[in-house]
Amino acid sequence: MVTTATVRRRKKVLSSITGLTVRSNSYHLAKLVKGVRINHVLGRCQEINLEVAEQQARELIKNVRDQGELALERFTATPAQLRLGHNKQSVKDVAFECLEHGKRFGTKKTGSKPWRPHQVKWWQTTLKQPRLQRILSMPIEDVTAEDVLSWYREDLKNGKPSATDNARRIVSRTFNWAIGLQYIESNPCDVMQKSEIAYTPPARETRVNYQTQELGKYVLELATYQPKMPKPNDQTTKDLLVMVLITGLRAGSVRNLEWEWVNFDDRSIIVPAEWESDYALKELFGGTKGRRDFWLPLPRILVTMLRTRYENRETLASQQKGNSALHFVFPNRYGTGSIQDVRKTQDNICELAGIGHKTIHDMRRTFTGLTTEVTDNFIEQKRLMDHKVSDITATYMGPRDRPKTRSMFQGISDRLSQRMPVTINGDFYTGLQDLDENNLEMIDKRGFSPEALEKFLYNPIWRANRWEHHEGAEEEIVPSQNLWIEEKLLSQ
Repeated sequence: MVTTATVRRRKKVLSSITGLTVRSNSYHLAKLVKGVRINHVLGRCQEINLEVAEQQARELIKNVRDQGELALERFTATPAQLRLGHNKQSVKDVAFECLEHGKRFGTKKTGSKPWRPHQVKWWQTTLKQPRLQRILSMPIEDVTAEDVLSWYREDLKNGKPSATDNARRIVSRTFNWAIGLQYIESNPCDVMQKSEIAYTPPARETRVNYQTQELGKYVLELATYQPKMPKPNDQTTKDLLVMVLITGLRAGSVRNLEWEWVNFDDRSIIVPAEWESDYALKELFGGTKGRRDFWLPLPRILVTMLRTRYENRETLASQQKGNSALHFVFPNRYGTGSIQDVRKTQDNICELAGIGHKTIHDMRRTFTGLTTEVTDNFIEQKRLMDHKVSDITATYMGPRDRPKTRSMFQGISDRLSQRMPVTINGDFYTGLQDLDENNLEMIDKRGFSPEALEKFLYNPIWRANRWEHHEGAEEEIVPSQNLWIEEKLLSQ
Protein backbone atom coordinates (compact mmCIF):
# COMPACT_ATOMS: atom_id res chain seq x y z
CA MET A 1 0.00 0.00 0.00
CA VAL A 2 1.35 3.33 -1.02
CA THR A 3 0.90 6.20 1.42
CA THR A 4 0.38 9.56 -0.20
CA ALA A 5 1.89 12.47 1.75
CA THR A 6 -0.01 15.71 1.76
CA VAL A 7 2.32 18.61 0.99
CA ARG A 8 1.18 22.10 2.06
CA ARG A 9 2.54 24.57 -0.41
CA ARG A 10 3.21 28.22 0.38
CA LYS A 11 1.30 30.64 -1.75
CA LYS A 12 3.67 32.87 -3.69
CA VAL A 13 3.32 36.63 -3.38
CA LEU A 14 4.05 39.05 -6.16
CA SER A 15 6.59 41.05 -4.13
CA SER A 16 10.12 42.29 -4.69
CA ILE A 17 11.03 41.21 -1.14
CA THR A 18 12.57 37.75 -1.15
CA GLY A 19 11.05 35.49 1.48
CA LEU A 20 7.73 37.33 1.82
CA THR A 21 4.91 34.83 1.27
CA VAL A 22 1.36 34.01 2.35
CA ARG A 23 0.92 31.02 4.62
CA SER A 24 -2.30 30.05 6.42
CA ASN A 25 -3.88 33.28 5.23
CA SER A 26 -1.13 35.40 6.86
CA TYR A 27 1.84 37.32 5.47
CA HIS A 28 5.00 35.49 6.49
CA LEU A 29 8.64 36.58 6.20
CA ALA A 30 11.41 33.96 6.12
CA LYS A 31 14.88 35.37 5.50
CA LEU A 32 18.48 35.14 6.73
CA VAL A 33 19.96 38.57 7.47
CA LYS A 34 23.59 38.82 8.62
CA GLY A 35 23.42 35.44 10.33
CA VAL A 36 20.07 36.15 12.02
CA ARG A 37 17.14 34.04 10.81
CA ILE A 38 13.80 35.81 10.44
CA ASN A 39 10.81 33.46 10.49
CA HIS A 40 7.85 35.56 11.57
CA VAL A 41 4.23 36.36 10.76
CA LEU A 42 3.69 40.02 9.86
CA GLY A 43 -0.10 40.04 9.98
CA ARG A 44 -3.28 38.41 8.72
CA CYS A 45 -4.33 39.08 5.15
CA GLN A 46 -7.75 40.30 6.34
CA GLU A 47 -6.12 42.98 8.50
CA ILE A 48 -3.29 44.34 6.32
CA ASN A 49 -2.71 44.55 2.60
CA LEU A 50 0.40 43.66 0.64
CA GLU A 51 1.73 47.23 0.71
CA VAL A 52 1.65 47.35 4.52
CA ALA A 53 3.20 43.87 4.75
CA GLU A 54 6.05 44.93 2.47
CA GLN A 55 6.62 48.08 4.53
CA GLN A 56 6.81 46.01 7.73
CA ALA A 57 9.10 43.49 6.06
CA ARG A 58 11.52 46.21 4.90
CA GLU A 59 11.60 47.79 8.38
CA LEU A 60 12.18 44.44 10.09
CA ILE A 61 14.99 43.52 7.67
CA LYS A 62 16.64 46.92 8.17
CA ASN A 63 16.35 46.74 11.97
CA VAL A 64 17.79 43.22 12.07
CA ARG A 65 20.64 44.33 9.83
CA ASP A 66 21.39 47.23 12.23
CA GLN A 67 20.55 45.70 15.62
CA GLY A 68 20.71 41.93 15.18
CA GLU A 69 18.76 39.63 17.48
CA LEU A 70 17.57 42.59 19.56
CA ALA A 71 15.39 43.78 16.67
CA LEU A 72 13.68 40.38 16.52
CA GLU A 73 13.04 40.45 20.27
CA ARG A 74 11.46 43.88 20.03
CA PHE A 75 9.39 42.81 17.01
CA THR A 76 7.92 39.78 18.78
CA ALA A 77 7.33 41.76 22.00
CA THR A 78 5.36 44.49 20.19
CA PRO A 79 1.65 43.80 19.63
CA ALA A 80 0.74 43.57 15.97
CA GLN A 81 -1.62 46.53 16.11
CA LEU A 82 1.22 48.77 17.25
CA ARG A 83 3.35 47.81 14.24
CA LEU A 84 0.89 49.24 11.77
CA GLY A 85 2.49 52.68 11.97
CA HIS A 86 4.91 54.77 14.03
CA ASN A 87 2.09 56.86 15.51
CA LYS A 88 0.68 53.72 17.15
CA GLN A 89 3.85 52.89 19.03
CA SER A 90 3.92 53.18 22.79
CA VAL A 91 6.15 55.65 24.59
CA LYS A 92 8.19 52.67 25.82
CA ASP A 93 8.76 51.44 22.25
CA VAL A 94 10.15 54.82 21.22
CA ALA A 95 12.22 55.14 24.41
CA PHE A 96 13.95 51.82 23.69
CA GLU A 97 14.45 52.84 20.08
CA CYS A 98 16.23 55.99 21.27
CA LEU A 99 18.22 53.95 23.79
CA GLU A 100 19.39 51.40 21.24
CA HIS A 101 20.39 54.07 18.74
CA GLY A 102 22.29 56.00 21.42
CA LYS A 103 24.06 52.86 22.59
CA ARG A 104 25.18 51.93 19.08
CA PHE A 105 25.59 55.21 17.22
CA GLY A 106 25.25 58.03 19.72
CA THR A 107 23.06 61.10 19.37
CA LYS A 108 23.43 64.76 18.54
CA LYS A 109 24.14 65.59 22.17
CA THR A 110 27.11 63.18 22.28
CA GLY A 111 28.49 64.26 18.92
CA SER A 112 27.34 61.00 17.30
CA LYS A 113 29.54 59.01 19.69
CA PRO A 114 27.99 55.97 21.39
CA TRP A 115 26.52 56.61 24.81
CA ARG A 116 28.70 55.82 27.78
CA PRO A 117 27.83 52.66 29.79
CA HIS A 118 26.67 54.68 32.80
CA GLN A 119 24.17 56.61 30.65
CA VAL A 120 22.86 53.39 29.09
CA LYS A 121 22.48 51.86 32.54
CA TRP A 122 20.66 54.97 33.81
CA TRP A 123 18.13 54.73 30.98
CA GLN A 124 17.63 51.00 31.42
CA THR A 125 17.14 51.33 35.17
CA THR A 126 14.79 54.31 34.92
CA LEU A 127 12.62 52.74 32.21
CA LYS A 128 12.00 49.75 34.51
CA GLN A 129 10.79 51.88 37.42
CA PRO A 130 7.11 51.39 38.39
CA ARG A 131 6.61 55.15 38.46
CA LEU A 132 6.91 55.31 34.66
CA GLN A 133 4.92 52.29 33.55
CA ARG A 134 1.56 54.07 33.17
CA ILE A 135 2.89 56.76 30.85
CA LEU A 136 5.26 54.38 29.04
CA SER A 137 2.38 52.06 28.11
CA MET A 138 0.40 54.81 26.37
CA PRO A 139 0.50 55.21 22.56
CA ILE A 140 2.94 58.02 21.96
CA GLU A 141 0.58 60.05 19.82
CA ASP A 142 -2.12 59.98 22.52
CA VAL A 143 -0.05 61.48 25.37
CA THR A 144 -1.12 65.04 26.19
CA ALA A 145 0.28 67.79 28.38
CA GLU A 146 -2.52 67.02 30.87
CA ASP A 147 -1.33 63.40 31.06
CA VAL A 148 2.21 64.52 31.85
CA LEU A 149 1.07 67.00 34.49
CA SER A 150 -1.21 64.42 36.11
CA TRP A 151 1.55 61.79 36.20
CA TYR A 152 4.14 64.25 37.53
CA ARG A 153 1.86 65.62 40.23
CA GLU A 154 0.90 62.11 41.38
CA ASP A 155 4.49 60.85 41.46
CA LEU A 156 5.65 63.81 43.54
CA LYS A 157 3.47 62.43 46.33
CA ASN A 158 5.91 59.52 46.70
CA GLY A 159 8.32 61.94 48.34
CA LYS A 160 11.23 61.53 45.92
CA PRO A 161 11.10 64.67 43.76
CA SER A 162 14.58 64.20 42.30
CA ALA A 163 13.67 60.72 41.04
CA THR A 164 10.42 62.07 39.61
CA ASP A 165 12.21 64.83 37.73
CA ASN A 166 14.94 62.50 36.46
CA ALA A 167 12.24 60.21 35.06
CA ARG A 168 10.55 63.23 33.46
CA ARG A 169 13.82 64.13 31.72
CA ILE A 170 14.00 60.71 30.05
CA VAL A 171 10.35 60.88 28.98
CA SER A 172 10.89 64.37 27.56
CA ARG A 173 13.93 63.26 25.61
CA THR A 174 11.94 60.33 24.26
CA PHE A 175 9.31 62.73 22.91
CA ASN A 176 12.03 64.91 21.37
CA TRP A 177 13.44 61.81 19.69
CA ALA A 178 9.96 61.04 18.33
CA ILE A 179 9.65 64.59 16.98
CA GLY A 180 12.99 64.26 15.21
CA LEU A 181 11.70 61.15 13.42
CA GLN A 182 8.34 62.81 12.68
CA TYR A 183 6.38 60.33 14.79
CA ILE A 184 4.69 63.25 16.58
CA GLU A 185 4.64 67.02 16.17
CA SER A 186 5.08 68.37 19.71
CA ASN A 187 6.50 67.41 23.10
CA PRO A 188 3.81 67.25 25.82
CA CYS A 189 6.57 67.53 28.46
CA ASP A 190 7.23 71.12 27.39
CA VAL A 191 4.40 72.14 29.70
CA MET A 192 6.74 71.49 32.64
CA GLN A 193 8.95 74.40 31.60
CA LYS A 194 6.22 76.83 32.63
CA SER A 195 4.66 74.81 35.42
CA GLU A 196 5.22 75.99 38.97
CA ILE A 197 5.04 72.39 40.25
CA ALA A 198 8.24 71.44 38.39
CA TYR A 199 10.89 70.41 40.89
CA THR A 200 14.09 72.45 40.94
CA PRO A 201 16.99 70.46 42.41
CA PRO A 202 18.96 72.43 45.01
CA ALA A 203 22.20 73.89 43.72
CA ARG A 204 25.23 71.99 44.96
CA GLU A 205 27.56 74.63 46.32
CA THR A 206 29.38 72.66 49.02
CA ARG A 207 33.13 73.25 48.98
CA VAL A 208 36.05 74.08 51.24
CA ASN A 209 36.04 77.87 51.59
CA TYR A 210 39.30 79.02 50.01
CA GLN A 211 38.83 82.62 51.21
CA THR A 212 38.93 81.67 54.89
CA GLN A 213 41.12 79.46 57.07
CA GLU A 214 39.06 76.38 56.12
CA LEU A 215 41.23 75.49 53.15
CA GLY A 216 44.50 75.92 55.02
CA LYS A 217 43.27 73.70 57.85
CA TYR A 218 42.26 70.99 55.39
CA VAL A 219 45.61 71.11 53.55
CA LEU A 220 47.56 70.93 56.81
CA GLU A 221 45.55 67.96 58.07
CA LEU A 222 45.98 66.21 54.72
CA ALA A 223 49.74 66.82 54.86
CA THR A 224 50.11 65.53 58.41
CA TYR A 225 47.37 62.89 58.51
CA GLN A 226 48.23 59.64 60.30
CA PRO A 227 45.33 57.16 60.66
CA LYS A 228 44.71 55.59 64.07
CA MET A 229 44.93 52.13 62.53
CA PRO A 230 47.46 52.21 59.67
CA LYS A 231 46.70 50.20 56.53
CA PRO A 232 48.92 49.32 53.55
CA ASN A 233 46.92 51.56 51.21
CA ASP A 234 46.97 54.72 53.36
CA GLN A 235 49.67 56.43 51.26
CA THR A 236 47.79 55.64 48.04
CA THR A 237 44.64 57.25 49.45
CA LYS A 238 46.52 60.37 50.58
CA ASP A 239 48.24 60.68 47.21
CA LEU A 240 44.91 60.47 45.43
CA LEU A 241 43.44 63.24 47.60
CA VAL A 242 46.52 65.39 46.87
CA MET A 243 45.96 64.84 43.14
CA VAL A 244 42.28 65.83 43.40
CA LEU A 245 43.09 68.93 45.44
CA ILE A 246 45.80 70.25 43.12
CA THR A 247 44.33 69.33 39.72
CA GLY A 248 40.56 69.46 40.23
CA LEU A 249 40.20 66.27 38.17
CA ARG A 250 36.85 64.52 38.20
CA ALA A 251 36.70 61.58 40.58
CA GLY A 252 36.35 58.97 37.82
CA SER A 253 39.42 60.26 36.01
CA VAL A 254 41.72 60.35 39.01
CA ARG A 255 40.55 57.05 40.53
CA ASN A 256 41.17 55.19 37.28
CA LEU A 257 44.34 57.02 36.28
CA GLU A 258 46.65 54.64 34.39
CA TRP A 259 50.41 54.84 33.98
CA GLU A 260 49.91 54.82 30.23
CA TRP A 261 48.50 58.37 30.47
CA VAL A 262 51.54 59.76 32.31
CA ASN A 263 54.34 61.37 30.32
CA PHE A 264 57.33 62.00 32.57
CA ASP A 265 59.38 63.60 29.77
CA ASP A 266 56.65 66.20 29.18
CA ARG A 267 55.78 66.42 32.89
CA SER A 268 52.13 65.95 32.05
CA ILE A 269 49.14 63.64 31.98
CA ILE A 270 46.74 63.25 29.07
CA VAL A 271 43.34 62.07 30.23
CA PRO A 272 41.91 60.39 27.09
CA ALA A 273 38.66 61.40 25.42
CA GLU A 274 37.70 57.75 24.86
CA TRP A 275 39.18 54.84 26.75
CA GLU A 276 38.76 51.08 26.96
CA SER A 277 41.01 49.78 29.68
CA ASP A 278 42.54 46.32 29.46
CA TYR A 279 42.41 46.14 33.25
CA ALA A 280 39.07 47.64 34.33
CA LEU A 281 35.42 47.70 33.38
CA LYS A 282 34.38 50.44 30.96
CA GLU A 283 31.61 51.34 33.41
CA LEU A 284 34.30 52.73 35.75
CA PHE A 285 35.83 55.08 33.18
CA GLY A 286 35.19 55.38 29.46
CA GLY A 287 36.91 58.71 28.80
CA THR A 288 36.59 62.37 29.73
CA LYS A 289 33.13 63.82 30.27
CA GLY A 290 33.64 66.33 27.46
CA ARG A 291 34.85 63.51 25.15
CA ARG A 292 38.06 65.33 24.26
CA ASP A 293 41.63 64.73 25.44
CA PHE A 294 42.59 66.80 28.47
CA TRP A 295 46.24 67.83 28.76
CA LEU A 296 47.23 68.30 32.40
CA PRO A 297 50.68 69.77 33.17
CA LEU A 298 52.16 68.55 36.43
CA PRO A 299 53.24 70.90 39.21
CA ARG A 300 56.48 69.97 40.99
CA ILE A 301 54.74 68.19 43.86
CA LEU A 302 52.89 65.87 41.47
CA VAL A 303 56.07 65.07 39.53
CA THR A 304 57.61 63.99 42.85
CA MET A 305 54.54 62.01 43.86
CA LEU A 306 54.14 60.22 40.53
CA ARG A 307 57.83 59.38 40.21
CA THR A 308 57.80 57.99 43.75
CA ARG A 309 54.80 55.83 43.01
CA TYR A 310 56.19 54.72 39.64
CA GLU A 311 59.51 53.60 41.10
CA ASN A 312 57.70 51.74 43.90
CA ARG A 313 55.01 50.14 41.75
CA GLU A 314 56.72 46.73 41.41
CA THR A 315 57.34 46.52 45.15
CA LEU A 316 53.71 47.42 45.81
CA ALA A 317 52.49 44.82 43.30
CA SER A 318 54.57 42.11 44.97
CA GLN A 319 52.94 42.95 48.31
CA GLN A 320 49.40 42.66 46.90
CA LYS A 321 47.43 39.73 45.56
CA GLY A 322 47.22 41.19 42.07
CA ASN A 323 49.39 43.34 39.83
CA SER A 324 47.13 46.37 39.30
CA ALA A 325 49.90 48.61 40.72
CA LEU A 326 51.74 48.03 37.44
CA HIS A 327 48.84 49.56 35.50
CA PHE A 328 47.02 51.97 37.81
CA VAL A 329 48.57 54.96 39.55
CA PHE A 330 46.20 54.42 42.48
CA PRO A 331 45.55 50.66 42.83
CA ASN A 332 43.20 49.24 45.44
CA ARG A 333 44.64 47.43 48.45
CA TYR A 334 44.09 44.00 46.92
CA GLY A 335 45.89 44.74 43.67
CA THR A 336 42.83 43.70 41.66
CA GLY A 337 41.99 47.08 40.12
CA SER A 338 41.95 50.81 40.77
CA ILE A 339 40.97 52.35 44.09
CA GLN A 340 37.31 53.35 44.15
CA ASP A 341 36.43 54.55 47.64
CA VAL A 342 38.41 57.09 49.67
CA ARG A 343 35.47 58.52 51.61
CA LYS A 344 36.55 57.29 55.03
CA THR A 345 39.96 58.97 54.82
CA GLN A 346 38.42 62.13 53.38
CA ASP A 347 35.87 62.25 56.21
CA ASN A 348 38.58 61.74 58.85
CA ILE A 349 40.67 64.59 57.46
CA CYS A 350 37.67 66.92 57.26
CA GLU A 351 36.74 66.05 60.86
CA LEU A 352 40.25 66.80 62.09
CA ALA A 353 40.21 70.10 60.20
CA GLY A 354 36.82 70.96 61.69
CA ILE A 355 35.28 71.87 58.34
CA GLY A 356 32.36 69.45 58.15
CA HIS A 357 31.62 66.77 55.56
CA LYS A 358 33.13 67.38 52.12
CA THR A 359 32.95 64.99 49.16
CA ILE A 360 35.57 64.43 46.48
CA HIS A 361 33.48 66.50 44.06
CA ASP A 362 33.36 69.28 46.66
CA MET A 363 37.15 69.43 46.32
CA ARG A 364 36.69 69.99 42.59
CA ARG A 365 34.48 72.99 43.41
CA THR A 366 37.19 74.17 45.78
CA PHE A 367 39.67 73.97 42.91
CA THR A 368 37.30 76.15 40.84
CA GLY A 369 37.67 78.94 43.39
CA LEU A 370 41.44 78.64 43.33
CA THR A 371 41.52 79.17 39.56
CA THR A 372 40.36 82.75 40.16
CA GLU A 373 43.63 83.40 42.01
CA VAL A 374 45.80 82.49 39.03
CA THR A 375 43.75 84.01 36.20
CA ASP A 376 40.91 86.49 35.74
CA ASN A 377 40.12 85.06 32.32
CA PHE A 378 36.86 83.10 32.52
CA ILE A 379 37.70 81.03 29.43
CA GLU A 380 41.04 80.03 30.95
CA GLN A 381 39.28 79.08 34.18
CA LYS A 382 36.92 76.79 32.25
CA ARG A 383 39.84 75.19 30.44
CA LEU A 384 41.64 74.52 33.72
CA MET A 385 38.47 72.72 34.85
CA ASP A 386 38.16 70.83 31.55
CA HIS A 387 34.75 72.40 31.03
CA LYS A 388 33.36 72.82 27.55
CA VAL A 389 34.07 76.24 26.04
CA SER A 390 31.20 77.07 23.71
CA ASP A 391 32.28 80.63 22.91
CA ILE A 392 32.91 80.91 19.15
CA THR A 393 35.98 83.12 19.51
CA ALA A 394 37.46 80.73 22.07
CA THR A 395 37.14 77.81 19.67
CA TYR A 396 39.23 79.80 17.16
CA MET A 397 42.05 80.21 19.68
CA GLY A 398 43.22 76.63 19.28
CA PRO A 399 45.28 74.75 21.88
CA ARG A 400 46.07 76.33 25.23
CA ASP A 401 49.36 78.17 25.77
CA ARG A 402 51.46 75.43 27.38
CA PRO A 403 53.89 77.53 29.48
CA LYS A 404 51.01 79.69 30.71
CA THR A 405 48.94 76.65 31.63
CA ARG A 406 51.89 75.10 33.46
CA SER A 407 52.35 78.32 35.37
CA MET A 408 48.69 78.41 36.43
CA PHE A 409 48.66 74.85 37.75
CA GLN A 410 51.96 75.48 39.57
CA GLY A 411 50.45 78.67 41.00
CA ILE A 412 47.51 76.73 42.42
CA SER A 413 49.88 74.20 44.01
CA ASP A 414 51.98 77.00 45.51
CA ARG A 415 48.96 78.75 47.01
CA LEU A 416 47.70 75.56 48.60
CA SER A 417 51.04 75.12 50.33
CA GLN A 418 51.09 78.73 51.54
CA ARG A 419 47.52 78.41 52.88
CA MET A 420 48.60 76.12 55.75
CA PRO A 421 48.45 77.88 59.13
CA VAL A 422 51.41 77.87 61.53
CA THR A 423 52.38 79.43 64.85
CA ILE A 424 55.79 81.14 64.79
CA ASN A 425 57.37 82.73 67.87
CA GLY A 426 53.93 82.90 69.45
CA ASP A 427 52.42 84.63 66.39
CA PHE A 428 49.70 82.82 64.48
CA TYR A 429 49.99 82.92 60.70
CA THR A 430 46.62 82.19 59.10
CA GLY A 431 47.93 81.48 55.61
CA LEU A 432 45.88 84.35 54.19
CA GLN A 433 46.46 87.78 52.70
CA ASP A 434 44.19 90.75 53.30
CA LEU A 435 44.15 94.53 53.34
CA ASP A 436 44.79 96.43 56.56
CA GLU A 437 42.02 98.21 58.44
CA ASN A 438 42.41 101.24 56.17
CA ASN A 439 42.31 99.10 53.01
CA LEU A 440 45.63 100.56 51.92
CA GLU A 441 48.34 97.98 52.48
CA MET A 442 48.36 94.22 51.99
CA ILE A 443 49.01 92.22 55.14
CA ASP A 444 50.65 88.87 54.40
CA LYS A 445 49.92 86.25 57.06
CA ARG A 446 51.38 83.33 55.13
CA GLY A 447 53.93 81.36 57.13
CA PHE A 448 54.87 78.59 54.71
CA SER A 449 56.67 78.72 51.39
CA PRO A 450 55.33 77.13 48.15
CA GLU A 451 57.55 74.08 48.79
CA ALA A 452 56.22 73.23 52.25
CA LEU A 453 53.36 70.89 51.30
CA GLU A 454 55.64 68.81 49.10
CA LYS A 455 58.21 68.47 51.87
CA PHE A 456 55.55 67.50 54.39
CA LEU A 457 54.50 64.62 52.16
CA TYR A 458 57.61 63.39 50.35
CA ASN A 459 61.30 62.90 51.06
CA PRO A 460 63.23 62.89 48.80
CA ILE A 461 61.73 65.24 46.21
CA TRP A 462 62.42 65.34 42.47
CA ARG A 463 64.44 68.33 41.26
CA ALA A 464 66.62 68.85 38.16
CA ASN A 465 66.14 65.24 37.04
CA ARG A 466 67.38 63.76 40.29
CA TRP A 467 66.26 63.02 43.84
CA GLU A 468 67.06 65.57 46.56
CA HIS A 469 66.77 64.85 50.29
CA HIS A 470 65.71 67.64 52.65
CA GLU A 471 65.34 68.43 56.35
CA GLY A 472 61.56 68.59 56.43
CA ALA A 473 58.81 71.18 56.00
CA GLU A 474 60.04 73.32 58.91
CA GLU A 475 62.81 74.64 56.67
CA GLU A 476 60.06 76.10 54.49
CA ILE A 477 58.71 78.47 57.19
CA VAL A 478 59.52 81.83 55.74
CA PRO A 479 59.30 84.78 58.19
CA SER A 480 62.37 83.95 60.31
CA GLN A 481 65.24 81.51 60.67
CA ASN A 482 64.95 81.26 64.51
CA LEU A 483 61.49 79.93 65.01
CA TRP A 484 59.33 78.26 67.57
CA ILE A 485 57.05 75.82 65.79
CA GLU A 486 53.91 74.34 67.30
CA GLU A 487 54.32 70.81 68.62
CA LYS A 488 52.28 69.23 65.84
CA LEU A 489 54.76 70.32 63.16
CA LEU A 490 57.80 69.26 65.15
CA SER A 491 56.39 65.75 65.47
CA GLN A 492 56.32 65.18 61.73
